Amino acid sequence: NREWRNLRDLYMSDIKYQDKSVKANVEFANFLTNMVYRDPNFLQNGTVNEYLQQMIISHYRTALKMYPNDYTTLNDLAAVYINLSPKVDSGIVFLKKAIALRPELQPAWVNMAMAYRKKNQIDSAITCYQKVLQINPGALIAVFKMADLYFEKGEFGKAMKLNEDVMRTYPNLDVPYFNIGYYFVMQGDTTTAIRYWEQAVQRNPTYEVCTNLGMMYKARGDLGKANYYYGLAQDAQQRRNKEINP
Repeated sequence: NREWRNLRDLYMSDIKYQDKSVKANVEFANFLTNMVYRDPNFLQNGTVNEYLQQMIISHYRTALKMYPNDYTTLNDLAAVYINLSPKVDSGIVFLKKAIALRPELQPAWVNMAMAYRKKNQIDSAITCYQKVLQINPGALIAVFKMADLYFEKGEFGKAMKLNEDVMRTYPNLDVPYFNIGYYFVMQGDTTTAIRYWEQAVQRNPTYEVCTNLGMMYKARGDLGKANYYYGLAQDAQQRRNKEINP
């Protein structure tokens, strides 16, 4: 029947009778959030459907009225304010509530770092990533994000050291080589950037890095190496397409 033809219609049909259910409101808000993240307009342009945004916020808030100490929902609502709306300060308010209830809630500290980054409060964002690493020393994404923030501050040595520490611990990981290569590109040193990116490709020939190397060698007039890396980029793209559409 029409009310059950897809999951969204089923939620829309039932949610009007679930005003006293925390779980139903949270599940519906989560479902709508995932819809936004899969929306091509959001993926391509960052455009958020305002109606969906308001529905998400409304249902998270409804759940919190019934159960205000649900730190997971507080974090999820904060993420909506930070990632899908301009109300970053509102997100910080809810994150502080979540952290007060659960100080070791890693996703809340990650979201707090993102919020401070959007407010251009770099030192505060770094402090949040340091807290993430206290909770989970193996959270490499926090290391890389923190290194990028140090680079933005102009503290190149600290950014390099964080990536080099990861290299020593995870010698087969391509990400720190890519990151350092990017830092050198931003400083105009393409020769050193190429050296790091070629080491990244040895570990993981991704489409993006291989394409960048192809463009750099083409600009230098080395068509042999340019075509070599363009070929690797094409292979990487074909592998990616097979993963998406096996």
